[in-house]
Amino acid sequence: LVFGKTINILTKNQGEFNTGFTSCFVDYGKINSNLYVRHRKNGDKFISSKRNCTNSLKKLLINDKMAVTARDELILICDEQDRIVFVEGYGVDRRFKIDKDTKMAYKIDIKHHLGE
Repeated sequence: LVFGKTINILTKNQGEFNTGFTSCFVDYGKINSNLYVRHRKNGDKFISSKRNCTNSLKKLLINDKMAVTARDELILICDEQDRIVFVEGYGVDRRFKIDKDTKMAYKIDIKHHLGE
């Protein structure tokens, strides 16, 4: 396994939220386009690596009783086909998870800071 680039994202601290899922590795070979950062929008689908199901992101966040203001601040990393690769606090989408065939990986690292 070779590690490629690290994607560092610096964001304002919105409070403590699932800090264990602000850093992860994704399979470079499963990403066939550029990545970009955005917030959630209607119709987002996320295949959780941990829950073995496909949910709308909205339903997942409601089921987890996340406050609306926190939902709107979540960082998503998506590919050019607008598929969610990573959700802050939930980790990598199963479609982009590292497996035994992974040859190269990206590291995604979200850093929160205090202040304006």
